Amino acid sequence: MWRTRGHDAAVELLTSSLGQDRVSHAYLITGPERTGKATLARELAMALNCTTWQGAPQGGLFGPSEAPTAEPGPCYQCASCLKTLAGSHPDVFAVEEWTTERGAMTDQVRAIQYGSGLLPFEGRRKVYLLLNADGMTPAAQNTLLKTLEEPAPTVCLILTATTTRALLPTVVSRCQQLQLRPPSMEAITSALVELREMDPEEAGRLAALAAGRIGWALAAAEGPELLERRQAALDALAEALRGRTVRRFRIAESLAGSNAEGVDDVLELWLSWLRDVLLAHEGLPERIVNRDQLGTIQAVAAELSTRDLQQAIRSVQTARSQVAGAINTRMALEVLMLRMPALRAA
Repeated sequence: MWRTRGHDAAVELLTSSLGQDRVSHAYLITGPERTGKATLARELAMALNCTTWQGAPQGGLFGPSEAPTAEPGPCYQCASCLKTLAGSHPDVFAVEEWTTERGAMTDQVRAIQYGSGLLPFEGRRKVYLLLNADGMTPAAQNTLLKTLEEPAPTVCLILTATTTRALLPTVVSRCQQLQLRPPSMEAITSALVELREMDPEEAGRLAALAAGRIGWALAAAEGPELLERRQAALDALAEALRGRTVRRFRIAESLAGSNAEGVDDVLELWLSWLRDVLLAHEGLPERIVNRDQLGTIQAVAAELSTRDLQQAIRSVQTARSQVAGAINTRMALEVLMLRMPALRAA
């Protein structure tokens, strides 16, 4: 059934809504990055057309053709769930990236608008997954409003966003909101043990590093790549803090070659690490997230002042905002390097 972990209230609400046939025409799932928004959205899409608990649809009309045989939710075994999981279900459509071409995003929404007026091909509902909906332009959101205001009874739109700030109030008000919060370390540890069959002690260490990002933890458990990239990013930060200007600019140039998402991931990690240094400096080591870096963090904390660390944190935050705002990435990173405090050479 449901594989979403750490968001029991949201899962219980959706299970109840499905069981009572009180599914909303539109959902807006919000929460920090990698806390499980996309996973929950995909599972809801699977559940809406799952035949294990609903039976097979009758001629495109929804309503069970036989008594439910399981608790409402995705079974991950019926043909409908498997097709949705593989991205091949004819009635489930996902928009994972929004085009940046002028006017083209509105065309993407118009295609959704047109398709939503047609009956499902083989499932009970047509489902549209609009991931990262906060990346939509106001014009595209206004185009979406017609579908949100006059939905067909066989259509469900599922939007995900980090926050509602970039969404029009008219869009937000027409969706049932599900706000996800970062799961606890215990919930992430349990998910790693159950879903990735990890040793509990190892799962606990990885859950601590995840800092509430259950999606990151589950992905990191599948292979060493994420942890290797994390270590490389921390090595680059340590090198920058002890390097001269020329070396810092080379690090900035190398990092600027990544895509915007990759740059943001690195800056987010640097922000977390610098926060840990500040906590160590202020005598709060028990609140450190990057516990595998404890020795290095304490050594750096002994060299820098509170003012240095606060300035470094603000500088990284500014660089993240500039990169997200499509400012020249390399220039933003070079300015960041100039503002970072300097440690004694190793």
